[in-house]
Amino acid sequence: MRGSDGVPDVDEPGAGAGPRPGEAAGLRPGGLVVGVGLRPSTAPAEVLGLIRRTLAEAGLPGTSVVRLATLAGKAGHPAVRRAAAGLGTDVDEHPAEVLAGVAVPHPSAAVAAAVGSVSVAEAAALASAPGGELVVPKRKSAAATVAVVRVPGGPADAPASGPARPDPLPAHPAPAPAPAPAPAVGDLP
Repeated sequence: MRGSDGVPDVDEPGAGAGPRPGEAAGLRPGGLVVGVGLRPSTAPAEVLGLIRRTLAEAGLPGTSVVRLATLAGKAGHPAVRRAAAGLGTDVDEHPAEVLAGVAVPHPSAAVAAAVGSVSVAEAAALASAPGGELVVPKRKSAAATVAVVRVPGGPADAPASGPARPDPLPAHPAPAPAPAPAPAVGDLP
């Protein structure tokens, strides 16, 4: 089936083109949007694996993912299609000009040279969830990058009555602190 723009829709369930940039139709408040950047050579399983590892490390359920978001022209990439199908969600595509206008905490000169925007994963996720919170900054594998944004307006935005939400993961996790040295024999009581 062809969309209104004449481009064929993808044939895998849940891997459609989704709303146009700036539309938030169908986004569940408090849900997660995962931004995806990738190289043309990215293997089909790499993006889904990176998303699952990233969500697990952040303690976020995969069932909360309501949308993937990426650079225009990438929704048909086999790795993006497989990730969308595996998560049962649609994909938003954003032109480089739109992504270039999104402020991100971790810009990349290399990405800017390649696609015309200093970010794909963080910028695409933020563009698909206007006003959302970047809860996991970009995470990289060999040929892909993902970032996670929480859609505003959900339970996560309400004042916490129980334990506080964990802080967003840093862009590059800090190493674990070294254990404290054991007391010297002369220091014991």
